Amino acid sequence: MEFILKKHHGWVIIGSFTVVVSGFTLVKIISDWRNRGKTADSANGRIQDINIRDLQVLLQSNNYLLKRSVQSIAISIANQPQHLLYFLDRLWYGHINEAVQAAIALNLISKSAVHKKSLYDANTLQTICYCLMKWQRYQITDDDVDTAINKEKILKLLCSILIELICDPECSKSSLNSDIVSTLLLLISSPCTKEVGKLSLFILHQLATVENERFCSAIVDYNAIPVICKVIMDNRERTVTVRISLQMLVNFAQGKYNDRISVLTEIGRNEVYYAAIMYFTSDDEDALYWAVTLIHELISNDIYRKEISCVPTLMKSCRHALSKSDSNTQKIILRICSFMIIKDDQFYKKILDCKGFLNKLPTCLMSSDYELVHWTLALVHDLAMIDKEVAANILNAMDGFISCFTETLMNREDKIITHLIAETLGFFCSCENFHSKIIKENGIAPILHLANDSDPSVRLWAVTMLFNLSMSNDYCRLSIVKQGGVKRLVNLALSDSEQSQTSSLAAKTLVMLSLLDVEITVRVSASHQLAYIKIDNLDYPLHDKGYHFIELDPFTMSIISRRTFASNLAKLSKDMREFLEAIDRDSIIILCAKGVTIKDINAKCWSSLSRIGLLQGSLSNQDHMVAYIGAKESAESSELADQRSDSLQVNLHSSLGIGYLVNRIIQREILTPLINLLLYHPTRNSVSKVTELELLHILARQKDNRQLMILHDGFLDYLSELIRHFCDIQADSLHLYPMVIYHCDGAIKILATLSVHDECCHQMCYCGIVDALAHLILRINKHRITLLDKQIDKGDDTCTNDSSTSRIAFFSQADDILNDHKPPRGSPRKSKTNLQLASPVKRFCSTSSDLDTSLNGNTFNLQASQVLTSLDAYIAQSNVDNPPTPRVGEFLSYEDTYASLTNLTTYCFARLISHPLPELYKNYQNAGILYSLWAAILSCHNSIKESVGLYIEYTISNMVIESTSKGKCARHCNYPALSMSNRTPSLIISPDHLEACNESWTFESVLADVYINKGAYEHPEQIPNGWYYEVTIKTPGIIQIGWARKECMMQPEKGYGIGDDEYSYAFDGCRCKKWHNIKNISRQDQERYGREWKEGDVISCLLSKTGDISYWLNGYHLGIAFSNIDLNHAWYPGASLSTEQQCIFNFTGSKMHPFKYDVPSKYIAIGLSPTFNSNRKVSRRKKKVSISGCNSFNDLEGNLTYVPELMIYYEVSIQNSSTDTERYGFWWTNNVNKFYCKLTSDRKIFMPDGELLDPAENQLIIGCGLCLPDLHGFFAINGQQCGQYYKLEIDDSIQGLPIPYFTNFNNRINYGESEFLYQAANSNIERLKQCRKLQELALLQIVAAGGANTSELFDDYLN
Repeated sequence: MEFILKKHHGWVIIGSFTVVVSGFTLVKIISDWRNRGKTADSANGRIQDINIRDLQVLLQSNNYLLKRSVQSIAISIANQPQHLLYFLDRLWYGHINEAVQAAIALNLISKSAVHKKSLYDANTLQTICYCLMKWQRYQITDDDVDTAINKEKILKLLCSILIELICDPECSKSSLNSDIVSTLLLLISSPCTKEVGKLSLFILHQLATVENERFCSAIVDYNAIPVICKVIMDNRERTVTVRISLQMLVNFAQGKYNDRISVLTEIGRNEVYYAAIMYFTSDDEDALYWAVTLIHELISNDIYRKEISCVPTLMKSCRHALSKSDSNTQKIILRICSFMIIKDDQFYKKILDCKGFLNKLPTCLMSSDYELVHWTLALVHDLAMIDKEVAANILNAMDGFISCFTETLMNREDKIITHLIAETLGFFCSCENFHSKIIKENGIAPILHLANDSDPSVRLWAVTMLFNLSMSNDYCRLSIVKQGGVKRLVNLALSDSEQSQTSSLAAKTLVMLSLLDVEITVRVSASHQLAYIKIDNLDYPLHDKGYHFIELDPFTMSIISRRTFASNLAKLSKDMREFLEAIDRDSIIILCAKGVTIKDINAKCWSSLSRIGLLQGSLSNQDHMVAYIGAKESAESSELADQRSDSLQVNLHSSLGIGYLVNRIIQREILTPLINLLLYHPTRNSVSKVTELELLHILARQKDNRQLMILHDGFLDYLSELIRHFCDIQADSLHLYPMVIYHCDGAIKILATLSVHDECCHQMCYCGIVDALAHLILRINKHRITLLDKQIDKGDDTCTNDSSTSRIAFFSQADDILNDHKPPRGSPRKSKTNLQLASPVKRFCSTSSDLDTSLNGNTFNLQASQVLTSLDAYIAQSNVDNPPTPRVGEFLSYEDTYASLTNLTTYCFARLISHPLPELYKNYQNAGILYSLWAAILSCHNSIKESVGLYIEYTISNMVIESTSKGKCARHCNYPALSMSNRTPSLIISPDHLEACNESWTFESVLADVYINKGAYEHPEQIPNGWYYEVTIKTPGIIQIGWARKECMMQPEKGYGIGDDEYSYAFDGCRCKKWHNIKNISRQDQERYGREWKEGDVISCLLSKTGDISYWLNGYHLGIAFSNIDLNHAWYPGASLSTEQQCIFNFTGSKMHPFKYDVPSKYIAIGLSPTFNSNRKVSRRKKKVSISGCNSFNDLEGNLTYVPELMIYYEVSIQNSSTDTERYGFWWTNNVNKFYCKLTSDRKIFMPDGELLDPAENQLIIGCGLCLPDLHGFFAINGQQCGQYYKLEIDDSIQGLPIPYFTNFNNRINYGESEFLYQAANSNIERLKQCRKLQELALLQIVAAGGANTSELFDDYLN
């Protein structure tokens, strides 16, 4: 800062030294003065001989040269040691007038670069300091004006001398002590000596900067901070004064010997931050720098942070500073904002409101300054991770942000920059406008570059982004393909990465790319005069005669190489073979033979051509024009193009499907090698197969891949054997074989994916899959029975069902019956405790406490744990199904293991039974599936009853349907419900057709079987004001609920469902968006709507007769979502569900299932629309019932009370009144005998003995029980046992085992997933008895069917 002081020496006013005198006669006076000076000097050398007044007179001249000469002479005289001592003596002891003269002389000496060295003596500097302290304390009266003037002159001259000496690095300052500080502070704060105060401030500044270690602590101890802060506040318009004051405050805050926090607290207490922020807009770069630095020190130490954040002009000042300052200041501005975001949850809003600030960030990213780039990324990173909405706002405000991630930026060797880029883009990936930005700003290339990084976590971020992009639309998928993403993803899928998700996500991305529905056209035309090839609307003419080969990259549609072979038989075969051998296997080969005959091609040439699918004999020897499109070593060449030729002209047109070409690579490079590798290792060896099974599970989502798996010899048998291997290990030994657990889990996942599709189910019936899954369920049931035994031994005989976790959808009616505060219908579905690793979403900030916050630090210490935490958080948010299985060695409890396997197995059974295959049902029956699943729902852990309950109910009910009706009964509802014919295949629909559940990775959709159409009403006055239905949200994920026409696009694999095209409208309360025709991306970005829903919320869907669609959330009107809907078309209620989502519909609002909220005036329930025919007949198989009255049932003799030892029990929730008589009870397989009660259309119940019951409640739940082995049956109505125990007398000729019997297949059945209303069946003891009996029945069923390994199953059960 030395230049600052020199620049402002003009502030030192020498007073009487400046007097304007002119005249030529002054020359003579100088000559006489010099002569007298020489005589005096030679005589005695005393200073008294020099007339100081004469010098003053001469110095009054306005002649610059004269004045400089006089000064030089005077300085030479005064600089003599004896004279210098005299000046110092007069300054200390002399009269005030003498002191003025002495100060003048010393000031002249200090100004001379040659002579001021005489003042370097430590004692001289110390004496001057003491003189300053003396004259500062010199007392004068108020009326003594002359003395006051002289005192101020002395103080100004002494301050000027000190400035010259302290600023000179050659001057020793060791003699200075801290006593001078108090004097300077008094001079600074003195109101009467402003000029002296400024000079004193300069001295203090020099002491605080040049002599930092010695004086900073002393200055602070002398309470200098309030004084300096007051100077700043009082002199805001004086840039230099504010600048040096701010620098001093920063030095105090950063001093090694100061209490940093107390210093900053004192600075903040004086509110100097107001002035500092004001100087953010200063044109003085140094003042701006020190102001920014001071605020940074306060913010980074959390001192007066809240007060600073409340300054209204803060962000505008930061924007100005970011625009006008150099890179050093810009870095500090960015750090300030980063720290504010970390420590103030609401500060980000101020940044978002300051669009000009955000617009400057892309410019900072393109800087060559590493630290500036780093802090810009850190700020954007921390903003983007706050939430998705903030990230979207930033992305919209920062045009060109993604394009800043150029290859040059990512080629920096600094890993932290790469990490920040990967994570920042990853956070933006959740934004809906990210995909359009990526395409617009060519962002695929940077992401693919990140996928090549050596750091596993960076690769994982990159693959996660690619997967997200591939899930969005065909434009993004095509961009990934065209920029070379396929081969990179193949390598990542097969790589042995430290991050297990990397290969999984790469495989998922490849599957999405294989669904790309884009074709590239290739046309080949040739004649004797002209030949050309047209690729993707670009023409490539062929002028020469010969065999023209073009190697085409199938993804970029660019020509890799071109060769023309003349019909020279000597070299043709060799050259053609070399060319074709060098061609990449994935390339498309285009052949155009012009002006040559096929007979010129010899056998060796045909051998080479066969490698691209062109076989000898396929063309006539007379053909002169040949056009062919194929692929190297491809058996599917004929699928790529047609082949036509004649002697005059040839025209060949081919459309190359990009998705097909991608999947061909997947099958060749990944799928087939994986299956072969898997089958190479025996199922029971210790080699890990986890990765292979996980990848195969993912690849099974593609249709062609599923077909390849099913047809691959031994593959399904191998999966079956993996499951059996798990079953062969005793439960108490499982912890010794973790790989066996993971292999079984992986095998069932593959089977669950395959079972969704019809083409796979038939093959799965004949390879032991059903038997293996049945064995697994029996094994799990045995384990759970053992646990129930231990629980009972401990004296706990309470119900194992926690009602809060029950699937109370079945029990909504029980609320009014028992009034026991059970959860309502549609209670939240509990998450599964399976093998999935769930990590909480944590906010991660790159600028946290482990960052170097010093201004001089050049490092950015981002710990690896932070990167992984943020990565886990993002993966948890990204809706990626089936998170990776825990690595071997991680603790995995038995409960977690069995819970996961139970969930997967029951899902497989539910998917398989949904396909109408007689062979499959027979396998189910022979394997005892009905009994083992019934036992499973009674014994399974509470945490999974919610998830597996629907699967087991669905499976058992379908088996009962098949058993009782032999496939001749069509399932129809006599009330509006979800349509089984208008749904995607992976969606599970409950038996009452009102609950939908999606466990698939795809976006599944369903429509109702009732619709709205104005044309359905005969007269306009019959049309109501609108229509209404409700949906209960059981899982608060992505669900799109609304209205659709049958033309609606439902493509689960591509993520298209209700609301995604022009034929449907939907609301999604997870993302708070309304959806319609997502192809209009620019419009869709602005379609914010509604509030976020949560578990158990009720969504009301309304459609008015004027064509307005609106929604309610728990009765709160969200406003009109869509208008002007054409009601001349048929509009169906519908919904689309993402992975692991579940919801319940109510279309009627009947007495049994009333609406949660009142229907608006003159609106009607959609179920009351005339488009639904409630009187349609249900065809049933007519069969004579063998039991009527009590012919086969005898009353128990006497008054003895029968207490059943063992029983099987279930309950039926009567959904709606039926026009036919319904029957509920049991029947025996392979027999016509049944035990049941009758429910008439007027809701009267007839017991087997003819007793009539007339329940008064609107809700009705019928319980059916059977005591085994002594065959006593009973019934319960709304939880209360009715009638008596009925003894069934059966002779030995009757064969078969008892199963549930009911004739209305649309009611909900509780097999034990929820608490029974009949309390006697709820205790642990009773559930344990039911489980054991059902296990025995399952084994008896297997024995009766003569199943394989029967003896082993019995031995396993008994042991």
